[in-house]
Amino acid sequence: MDNEKKENELNGAEAENKEASGRKQKPKSFMQTVREIDAEERRKELEEEARQNEERAKREEQRRKAYEEKLRKERLELIKLKQGIISEEDIPEEKVPEKKYSAWEKFTNFIYHNKAYLIVGALFIGLAAIAYHALNDQLLKAFLVVLIPIAIIYIILSIKRPLIALITYGTLCYFWGVIYRTFIRVNGISILLDIGMLFFLFCMILHSPYSKDIKWRRSFNVVTVAYAIWFVFCFLEIVNPNGLTEAWVNSRAMYPATLIFIILLTAFFTRFKLVKALIMIIAIFTTISFIKLMIQRYIGWDQYETTWLYSSESYRTHLLRTGIRYFSTFTDAGNHGSNMGNIALVYSIIFFYTKGEKIRWFYLAIAIMGVIGLFMSGTRGAMIVPLGGLVLFCLINKSIKFTLASAIVGIGIYIFFAFTYIGESNAMISRMRTAFKPTQDASFNVRIENQKKMAEYMKDRPFGEGIGLAGVEARKYGNRYITTFPVDSYYVKIWVQTGIVGLILHIAVLLICLFWGCYLIMFKVRNTEFRGILTAFICGLFGLMLSAYGNQFFGQPNTQFILWTFFACIVNSPYIDKQLLEEKRQLLTK
Repeated sequence: MDNEKKENELNGAEAENKEASGRKQKPKSFMQTVREIDAEERRKELEEEARQNEERAKREEQRRKAYEEKLRKERLELIKLKQGIISEEDIPEEKVPEKKYSAWEKFTNFIYHNKAYLIVGALFIGLAAIAYHALNDQLLKAFLVVLIPIAIIYIILSIKRPLIALITYGTLCYFWGVIYRTFIRVNGISILLDIGMLFFLFCMILHSPYSKDIKWRRSFNVVTVAYAIWFVFCFLEIVNPNGLTEAWVNSRAMYPATLIFIILLTAFFTRFKLVKALIMIIAIFTTISFIKLMIQRYIGWDQYETTWLYSSESYRTHLLRTGIRYFSTFTDAGNHGSNMGNIALVYSIIFFYTKGEKIRWFYLAIAIMGVIGLFMSGTRGAMIVPLGGLVLFCLINKSIKFTLASAIVGIGIYIFFAFTYIGESNAMISRMRTAFKPTQDASFNVRIENQKKMAEYMKDRPFGEGIGLAGVEARKYGNRYITTFPVDSYYVKIWVQTGIVGLILHIAVLLICLFWGCYLIMFKVRNTEFRGILTAFICGLFGLMLSAYGNQFFGQPNTQFILWTFFACIVNSPYIDKQLLEEKRQLLTK
């Protein structure tokens, strides 16, 4: 009877399994799958944290027991000493292990303990050198003597704090427009950018052996690998039969500086305070640019700006019948407008997530500067930066409140420019409004026609015309059919230089970086303030990517600096987020 009962139960179970397998299972949605993966990873993280906490508790218990044993022994020795059982000579002295100093530590210790003598000695030597050169009417050499100790101090401080070197390089990049216009007649002035990047590399290498702040292992990530693939492709373009070696060599896109810079940034931005320092640095840069914008508006152009406007014939695109397009410290108005659109969006989002009342209102002021700069640039294509960024913000933001608010703001902006005539008397508003009616814009139609002609020419060139041979500026290498058209777009420039193969690869690299960043922000970062900052970064970058279709600013030094510093912070976000969680846990346990 028991056997028959078991057999019936088995038959019933098999029938149920067959019935269940016969029924169609509802397929899992993408978000459900992502949530399950995220839940599994979270479970593993919690298990790892529990294991680490257990090991930490064991270590603390061992240290506590060792300390108690030490106290017990000392107490017994003290009792024996009082009773006269032992003398002080019988108590063994605790041997302190002798610390071995590195050559750098010995050098720094010598400097620290003898700094007064060194400063006085250097002062006397410097004064003597200055006096000698001044008495001999060699004022330039005297000035250089004054600069030498300042330069030495600056280099030492930069090695101690590589952030100083990064700020130096960032200053060169962000204000490259001013440097370029000032030294426009100096050939090879762009070497300053390479020097700045190499100095940052030099400081990072010398700093890393004596500090745990530099995490070189963080440099191997999705972003660096993706860009390395793009770099290898561009390097191989040297064998393009249509290309020209001179143009390839002179193109800055071919230098490994960008790849090295990305590696350095991902190794450097490994702490939350460095992310906040980056936000402050860019805010200060923006403030300086805004002051320069106001000078251009209310005082006028300086001699270098005037020379550039007329020598390069840029006055045709900047001094319009509808009004002046201001460019501040940037290379041109298009570059200025797109970057100010990015600033307006990024700092507006950061305003809502940052803790601390005073600093929040400072960030809001920076966002307002960005809005003013965007409109005064007269760059219509730059409007896509905040609008495109708001679209991405609605998609990746986890707060329904913020999503609805941003959607309402975005729709409101679109309706204001596309379907109303409010503020039409203002030249800048009127010009920006034409961006929402591109088919009625003559310049837009000309661009479309030029792209059609270029497409016909590029049919037989899947790998492009060659690096450095795009646009009218490439005529210095010889007259070609493709150099008769202005490219008027970063992506068109990439297409002309590297062909459809290069364009697809480059866009794929940008999209991989973008999607990977969105995934990390949405599913790996739990600190609200940090996630809000990173959301602002990725939304700003997305807006810049969209705006690059109508302008070549994307390849400019200032934009590249913003692009890769933001991505470096994003790609290190899980690592930084764990640090923030650990700090919070330690505060709670105290």
